[in-house]
Amino acid sequence: MELTNEMIEQLKADLSRATTYNDLMGKDGAIKNLLAKSIEQMLDSELTEHLGYPKHSSTGNNSGNNRNGKTGKKT
Repeated sequence: MELTNEMIEQLKADLSRATTYNDLMGKDGAIKNLLAKSIEQMLDSELTEHLGYPKHSSTGNNSGNNRNGKTGKKT
């Protein structure tokens, strides 16, 4: 897994605003946000590996084993 520039910039912004433990580890804390994005990226990679083709590829169209979209999750 690789941290994207977007993830790094978001972490920097979150850390610059952090003044309490909750800002780092709380429900909407910097660390939780980083972990959530990292896990989502890993799951996307796992799905790509399982299906055998990258996201937005026409390879999976009408194959019976294709991506059907995704929705944001709330934790």
